Amino acid sequence: MTEQAAQRTACVLCECNCGITVATVEVSPTMQAGHIALPDGMGVDFTTPDGAVTTGSAPNELTSATWKDSFAGTPWHKHIPARLEPIRH
Repeated sequence: MTEQAAQRTACVLCECNCGITVATVEVSPTMQAGHIALPDGMGVDFTTPDGAVTTGSAPNELTSATWKDSFAGTPWHKHIPARLEPIRH
């Protein structure tokens, strides 16, 4: 997805090898070309009177258990290959 395409949409499907999430688009000059960021900690679930609601994307649901540091075993949340598709309304 190009920056111009991202500027024309409000939301995208962010597809990684382990999952798909919906994300809000905000184009920023502080990001390098070809890079995206999903805020960490926004995948917290909470329960409303109507049932469980997810408030954002949980990085662990998008990261393979094999995609990790070989020494510490820490997931590589900052280096997940992803594909973006605009959501058309």
